[in-house]
Amino acid sequence: MNAREETPQVKQKTVIDFRKPFNAPQEQPWLARVTDNPITDAFPESIDIHPGLDASPVLPTELPSVLNRLTEQPRKRRTVAYINVPYCETRCLYCLFYIKPYRTKEESAAYADTLIKEMQLWADKPVQNKEPVHAVYFGGGTPTALEASDIRRVLEAVRKYLPLANDCEITYEGRLSGFGDDKMEAAIEGGANRFSLGVQTFDTKVRQAVGRRSSKEELIQRLTRLMSYNQAAVVIDLIYGFPYQTLETWLEDLQISKDLGLDGVDCYQLRVFERSPLHKYIANGKLPAGPDHAMRARMFREAVFNMREAGWNRLSISHWASNTRERNFYNYLSFPEIG
Repeated sequence: MNAREETPQVKQKTVIDFRKPFNAPQEQPWLARVTDNPITDAFPESIDIHPGLDASPVLPTELPSVLNRLTEQPRKRRTVAYINVPYCETRCLYCLFYIKPYRTKEESAAYADTLIKEMQLWADKPVQNKEPVHAVYFGGGTPTALEASDIRRVLEAVRKYLPLANDCEITYEGRLSGFGDDKMEAAIEGGANRFSLGVQTFDTKVRQAVGRRSSKEELIQRLTRLMSYNQAAVVIDLIYGFPYQTLETWLEDLQISKDLGLDGVDCYQLRVFERSPLHKYIANGKLPAGPDHAMRARMFREAVFNMREAGWNRLSISHWASNTRERNFYNYLSFPEIG
């Protein structure tokens, strides 16, 4: 048996935080438990910590003056721009992001018109036009929900109205379902040089159980087509922890990703939030719970070993690149502590 497949049971050791007085309570949720098996024992579950919890909102009466003051201040650090496209054709069971159901082509055109007007509005402001922008990220929602003509228009507007650095990374995020050749070509012609696609898992049963549409075969065909243009880095997200997901299906996801010759892969742990539809489905018995904590830890460990053995470069805790085309600039510059 492979040595890494067996997790020995070890005695837990006491953690002492020497920054505190000796007689102070030592049990704190952010302190790791020290054992010989940190991948499963360090923390019981992952913890969400959101920035800005001590911030206070700006009063509506003060918004105009605050906004005007901010727009007159030139940027002094390396900059990234995030553009949110709120539309999704369907909502996945595990998702709690704000989305607007996408229904008509008119919605796509109206969004593109408004976004372009906003960039024009700020074009002469120091906050927008002074320093170069090193990465642009179209997130959502699902940016690939927009019509091909509007994908091209908004990307061209970004290149026109934002002071992009010569090596600016322009990421277009989305899903492969509905991402036809016309949309791929529009994004490439508009200047996108990186695609981040939410595959989550290639396993058809697991995907469709949580609201994803495409089959494994369809995903592979669309990814192969996108990479055939050879014009941009192609990166996918993989998630471990879904109902019906096993170690075997996860290993197959990793193998397919390597076989496709992708430029990058993210491996995330699923979080089943209490207010999500998936949480309700599991609580009501409509879906089984996914892999337990120990198995999810093992899945993450397998991702680390698989990518290392394949020669992929680890750019962050959860992100790997197979070559130098994948730079991950947006995440690196937004969250430098993850690098």
